[in-house]
Amino acid sequence: MKLINITAIFVICLLAVSGCARKQPRTFQETRDMMATYITITVDAQSEEEAKRAIDAGFAEIKRLAGIFSIWSEGTELSRINAQAADHAVKVSPEVLELAKRALEVAQMTDGAFDPTVGPLVRLWSVTKRKVPPTPEEISKARELVDYKNIVIEGDTIRFLKKGIVFDPGGIAKGYTSDRVVAVLKGLGIKSGIVASAGDIKTFGGGLRKTPWLVGIQHPREKGVAATAEMADMAISTSGDYERYFEYEGKRYHHIIDTKTGYPAEGIRGLSVLHKDGVMCDGLSTGLLALGPERARKKMEELGLAGVIIDAAGAIYVSPAARGMVKVEGER
Repeated sequence: MKLINITAIFVICLLAVSGCARKQPRTFQETRDMMATYITITVDAQSEEEAKRAIDAGFAEIKRLAGIFSIWSEGTELSRINAQAADHAVKVSPEVLELAKRALEVAQMTDGAFDPTVGPLVRLWSVTKRKVPPTPEEISKARELVDYKNIVIEGDTIRFLKKGIVFDPGGIAKGYTSDRVVAVLKGLGIKSGIVASAGDIKTFGGGLRKTPWLVGIQHPREKGVAATAEMADMAISTSGDYERYFEYEGKRYHHIIDTKTGYPAEGIRGLSVLHKDGVMCDGLSTGLLALGPERARKKMEELGLAGVIIDAAGAIYVSPAARGMVKVEGER
């Protein structure tokens, strides 16, 4: 098996392959700085040339999608939508349409805990820049622009019901992108590999040894992993309070916002979701963490989701659907 450790910057540890026959597949990987993070593509291929062609195509797809989904760069499709959709319905590309549909689906599944309009609150908190929390008045004002129900999809158009609404796919775009990259790799004949982006990993095939990939879930307070998951043709996304945050008067304020309060979510240090679709993992891990431990556990069980919750006391919960895949470190 291969061990992938979910950390701020991914390091994929692959088993060395020696003494192979000439046509025995080998494992190749490359990491690039894209979408404001490090993304690693790993493939099993017959030759270096085949691997390079596939990996280059995978990164080209990431670049293409980033050029569509960015809300910070002028001239991108999403920045145009955000500028115009409150005035009139805007025709959108198939990629934006699919992403928006999945974002609203996850919002409904999580009772609004995942909300693709949360951008005003995220920008207000700016946890990598702030030293002190914003005022209650600032939070209240930002919350007025957070409600996914203000995004309306009609055919191949999107419109907003309120001025100031912004569709921000940051909580779901990396998962969607991983799904698309895997489709590109498969289309080029790659049988097994991994796309790893920040807290999101998408696996396909079983690797050289035809066994599941072994993925490590980062411990939110200690070095090393808290649990491992055996995965093949699955994705996993981990959200937590330990990568982007600041501390003020002894309290940690992180980047995942509870949209009901406008403050960073409390009660969970780390939460992982396993699903066949990376886009669902990405949005659900964020939304479930925002629900808090008890509601997140109930929602996992209600939806039949495979997941892991590490609460504020460090206790680890593995959902029933994940118990055949996940092993907590230290447990036999």
